[in-house]
Amino acid sequence: VISTAAIPGKRSPLLITKEAVAGMKAGSVIVDLAAIGGGNCELTRLNECFTTTNGVTIIGFADLPARMANQASAMYAQNMANLLTHIHGKEKAAGFLPNLFKHLEAGESGDIVSRSVVCCRNGEQIKMPPPPQPTPVKPKAAPVKAKAAAEANPMRA
Repeated sequence: VISTAAIPGKRSPLLITKEAVAGMKAGSVIVDLAAIGGGNCELTRLNECFTTTNGVTIIGFADLPARMANQASAMYAQNMANLLTHIHGKEKAAGFLPNLFKHLEAGESGDIVSRSVVCCRNGEQIKMPPPPQPTPVKPKAAPVKAKAAAEANPMRA
């Protein structure tokens, strides 16, 4: 649950009571963005993240928006590192351009990720590869009941 109800200059309205928290499943999370005004959750503690006795985590940091830039930057950096690692493979930096060119020259059989990051080569536009088709959902097999299996084979009892 993410609560954001805040009224500047006044106490934040109470939206989540302690009884409501007690009724939540273990592993539930409440992010109270109105913690600085007293919080929308009755149990919010300013500038704290804690877990209740029934396993509900309540986050009440007053500076949560300020923390987002650092987290977003770290996630972007990790994504870029993963992309470069995917393209250069085991050859590290020396393999980056040879691997990239290899996938571009392979056409449709080349790596779709490598081909998707290049828009032009030698002054000519490169056609964007089509998106991969979604994996079809496998039908679930009907569960075999032990009784039906025993009836099918009378030698096993």
